[in-house]
Amino acid sequence: MRAVRASAPIYGGTIWRWTHAPPARILTNPLPKTLQSLDAPTPEHIALVRDFLLRRNVADPEVRIIQTVRTDLNGDGIDDWILNAVRQTPEVARNGDYSVLLVLLGQKSGFRTYIIQDAITLEDSPYASTLWVNTIVAVVDVDGDGTMEIVLNGAYIYGGGWDLVRFQNGGFEYVLFCGCDG
Repeated sequence: MRAVRASAPIYGGTIWRWTHAPPARILTNPLPKTLQSLDAPTPEHIALVRDFLLRRNVADPEVRIIQTVRTDLNGDGIDDWILNAVRQTPEVARNGDYSVLLVLLGQKSGFRTYIIQDAITLEDSPYASTLWVNTIVAVVDVDGDGTMEIVLNGAYIYGGGWDLVRFQNGGFEYVLFCGCDG
């Protein structure tokens, strides 16, 4: 915001009013050029999530990728992947239950993996699971800066809410949350 001088009032003095400077660039299309949701994960993605869970001490993980999205998150023209993997026992928390959200950011030679969420249960419990489980709702450029944001709907036993995640400062950051008990 900046102050600009308005016309002088009848009795002298100066009136200042605040105005918003126009953005340097306005994008007219908030949707990514590439956005594809796959019906089934690729074998490479299954192997990647399996290796990730093994490194997190999940013995013999049962890989369940519930969402696989291909898009260009940072506008560099290289495809990125968002993988949402969940295994949750409905009644009680079990060893090996997890909710994992990974981004494979495309680079000229391969991908770099970023962890958005990794909630993992490593022991059985007689109580209900408290894993926060996300669903990818949208991939859009919310603020018009040319970088896509990921809109998530998440929930667990005590509530839920919406998250907005974006790539900035060399990593993915949660920039907005709206909900209860989040």
